[in-house]
Amino acid sequence: MSDSNSVILKGNKDGIVIMLDNDLDFESIKDALNKKVSDAKKFFGNTKTSILFKGRELTDVQEKELLEIIAHSTDLNVAFVSVPLKSETEIAHKTEATPSPQTISDALNRVSHLQNDTIFHKGSLRSGQSINHIGSVVVIGDINPGGEIVAEGNIIVLGALKGVVHAGCSGNYDCFVAALNLSPTQLRISDIITYIPKHMSSSGPAMPSLAYTEEKQIYIAPLV
Repeated sequence: MSDSNSVILKGNKDGIVIMLDNDLDFESIKDALNKKVSDAKKFFGNTKTSILFKGRELTDVQEKELLEIIAHSTDLNVAFVSVPLKSETEIAHKTEATPSPQTISDALNRVSHLQNDTIFHKGSLRSGQSINHIGSVVVIGDINPGGEIVAEGNIIVLGALKGVVHAGCSGNYDCFVAALNLSPTQLRISDIITYIPKHMSSSGPAMPSLAYTEEKQIYIAPLV
């Protein structure tokens, strides 16, 4: 890959994919990204979008540095940063997600030490149904479009999340949302609102995912 193509921007209506050369040193990557996004500033405008880095594995510090370049050199409103799988082959043989005993156990262990007032709802939430709770919520089932959960703690869905969820509703940025199929109509953590682009929720098999915040930025990461 030539220096001019060490950073490639691919934009569509659902977000921006940034391809990074895996062989170039990181300082050169930063310089190339700064030039590319600066040149494309007028093209991107101040739209709300998602960002996905591909092509090389980044440390948390490196990812933050690249996001700072984008924030400084553009007017983009980054809704969330998607963290890709280390290897796309990891989901090659996955089928439609269903809660296994181990998945349920892992989820319960995760919330047990964070909240003493966790509630568990067995069964799916249909359109018009809602749960509002002062602690964490674990749903063993789906949240269908039109269903809603508002919680002061975390939200875990052992099924498909296709409705509206609001974790950390009292202002807690440390809360998270996890689901076997993360395809919400709207996802909110504290006062940060985001939407999952259709291409992320409809392409390929469903896989467990986690939404969390860092420095008031929502990240979406696979739980595999």
